[in-house]
Amino acid sequence: MSLTSTTAPGSTFASRSELADHYKSDWHKYNLKRREAGLTLLEEKEFKARLEAALALRKEKEKKNGTDHIKNINKKDYSKKKQNKKTNHNKVNNNNAVISSSDDTKMEEEEKPSEEDNDNNIINNDETTETTTRSSRLPAALVESQENPEIDPKQSLFDQHQSDTLEKNVEYMQKEFGFFLPDQDCLVDLEGLLGYAHEKIKLGHYCLYCEK
Repeated sequence: MSLTSTTAPGSTFASRSELADHYKSDWHKYNLKRREAGLTLLEEKEFKARLEAALALRKEKEKKNGTDHIKNINKKDYSKKKQNKKTNHNKVNNNNAVISSSDDTKMEEEEKPSEEDNDNNIINNDETTETTTRSSRLPAALVESQENPEIDPKQSLFDQHQSDTLEKNVEYMQKEFGFFLPDQDCLVDLEGLLGYAHEKIKLGHYCLYCEK
């Protein structure tokens, strides 16, 4: 008894084991894809010819890519060597210029502080200037409060007014400063919202209106 398969046109199989092996083959998978694409199914000879051609093309492409890669490396190495040669030449010229400089110039260079010392001085000066400027702009109590701000949702966002409840705080800010919360019926965490607004102002120093 001979068996056939729709993915093996022109071929027959002597047993179920041969048919099972066909279902595991690339030929069967390839014809399935062709059938899904609406293309004519290939016989085994045609499939093997296409497979060999595809493998040969891939091998040639990989070989070509490998050669191009080596060429690119050599080109980069040449450019790098050329750049190093140019750099070394400049170093030699710079050394000659330093040797031919006067003793006064050498003494001047020796008296100059090192780059690390300059960096440390700049950092220390910046910290001192920032502290002095900040202290001169703000009273001591405000400076301390900004370094360790107190986050209280019952306190007004715009002044030091303290309310008994969160709702009264919102009413006060709305009356005095036009502060308005839209869709208050959908608000589930008023305390968290006001606390976040305080942190945004006191810690992040952001404007609630323009985000600057």
